[in-house]
Amino acid sequence: MRLKIGARVRLYFATVIAIVLALGAMGYATMSRMSREMHGSLGDAFQASVELSDLRLLAHEARLVLAASAAAGTISDLRAVDVVAKRFEDKLQALAPRLPPSIRPDELSRLMTAAVSIGRQYAQANAQQQWSRAGELGPQFTRAAAAIEWNLEEAQRAERSWVEGRLSGASSELRRRAVAFGGGIAGCLALAVLLTLSLQRSLVAPLGTLKDATARIVEHGDLTQTITLTSGDEIGELAGSFTRLVEKLRQIPSSLHEASEVLARSVGALGVTANEQRDSILRQATALDETQVTANEIRQTSAAAAQKAEHVLQVVVAGTEEGLDAATAAARALGVRKVVRLDVDGAFHTPLMQPAADALSAALASTPLRPPEVPVVSNADATACSAASARSASSQTTSGFLPPSSRQTLASTGRPLTVC
Repeated sequence: MRLKIGARVRLYFATVIAIVLALGAMGYATMSRMSREMHGSLGDAFQASVELSDLRLLAHEARLVLAASAAAGTISDLRAVDVVAKRFEDKLQALAPRLPPSIRPDELSRLMTAAVSIGRQYAQANAQQQWSRAGELGPQFTRAAAAIEWNLEEAQRAERSWVEGRLSGASSELRRRAVAFGGGIAGCLALAVLLTLSLQRSLVAPLGTLKDATARIVEHGDLTQTITLTSGDEIGELAGSFTRLVEKLRQIPSSLHEASEVLARSVGALGVTANEQRDSILRQATALDETQVTANEIRQTSAAAAQKAEHVLQVVVAGTEEGLDAATAAARALGVRKVVRLDVDGAFHTPLMQPAADALSAALASTPLRPPEVPVVSNADATACSAASARSASSQTTSGFLPPSSRQTLASTGRPLTVC
């Protein structure tokens, strides 16, 4: 699984900073070490050069003292030469560890000892007036003194060459370290560029894809496109969420279409139910009118019938099956001889018709109505109906009715009418 974007950014910057710090630490350590080495080397070199100069002065001093003693023909100054030789030897022994490998302290010590020895012999020969021997030792002393001074001078030149070599090596080392440090910095810059390109590829490019997809949806309503990003970071999660959102949006029109079809079917079914209810109401109204006419005829003939037979009382009762059974039993207990069940479709004009009234009310509420082309009279209140009052026609299914009054209203208009 890929790291999250925040973790990757922190890792990239931590890597670059760690490399820079490592390079800085290496450079500081190298510079510190070379500084210490150069400080020690140069200090030792300058000190050695000074001490080599002192050795040349001591050798020259011994040469002058011996030459003066030989010229004067005395040996009183030979003790001073021994002191100078001792000082020379002590300085040489102290300087030996700091001399470059090309300088041999034992050779310098041997040459100094030889020069002093020949010089002493030369001075003693002159003091003893051994002129032939002094004539032989004089050139030897001159060559020995010149040899020690020349070797000390060569030692100084070797010391300078050694110091120059050390400085040249230090300069080369500094150049190599500078090149390495520059390479490290260039590597850090290249790494930073690579990390930037990686971040651009993993952040900017996917975000651009999401932006283009969103723009197409906004401008063209294109919900058929898909976005394929397989990264496991926040961008991949965002792309997955966006794809699921587009899928949900794609399902909305089909869901709305299905809902519209269901609504249309429901409206059609309500229309059929409304028509059936209206036909049923009309049949009930016709039956009620016929019942009213029959009741009037029975009332007109009731008097004659009462003279010829026993009084007959007809009462219409509507209710549930249990209620009608109870009413039948009660009527027979009161002496009613005949109880007839009427073959009707329901307990019209009673509270038992409330479910039908609710359904009719809902159907009327969603059904467009127009003013009637001919007068329509309600037998519930014997008044002419309008488009607005027709929406409350469902109340007639649970209330009583007034057929005579409705017929009177019909007759008073003088026009073809309809009773509802």
